[in-house]
Amino acid sequence: MLDFTLDAVGLLIESLKRNPPIRRIVIALALAILALTAALAISTTIFSWPLPFELASNIFPPLIISAIFMLFLGLAAYTGLKVKGGGMLELELQSLHEERKRITQRLADTPRPDILDTIQLSLNQLNEYYTINKSQARNSFTFSVFAIIVGLATLLGGIWIFYLRETPRVELTAITSIAGILTQFIGGLIFTYTARVRIS
Repeated sequence: MLDFTLDAVGLLIESLKRNPPIRRIVIALALAILALTAALAISTTIFSWPLPFELASNIFPPLIISAIFMLFLGLAAYTGLKVKGGGMLELELQSLHEERKRITQRLADTPRPDILDTIQLSLNQLNEYYTINKSQARNSFTFSVFAIIVGLATLLGGIWIFYLRETPRVELTAITSIAGILTQFIGGLIFTYTARVRIS
């Protein structure tokens, strides 16, 4: 299920890369939703605008999460980020395995194996190793971006708990904010390590 989700997110990012006008609309819509949600939250708390608490608690979290997701997709379309699940890796490795079967069959059928077939077999194994390493680096990068986004959403959730509740709960806000900051820190560390590995 995770692989399918990552592949779907990757397809969305690739389609936004190919359609710059739609990409700009998605980013503008996400920023507008975030601005509208912030304006509603401020007007509810500061100006005592009569928005029922139940309505606010049911509307704000899905709006914020969907806007952050849309903003992530739009901004990722400007970068070289490629999100792929395990499905793409399996397809890449399957073609390498089929090629290896053909080479080993050719080596088994020939009484005196050709040196080029042996070199091709070694290159095939090296290509498989490179594909797996590249996929692991890609997955680590994707996880780090995901952790940063989850940390940001958790931090915003902590702020939301404090400002939009009728009775603010400081301890719950502190725990949520610390969890969000720690998640972002972990995502940033993985991001830095993955970038360093990809550069070297």
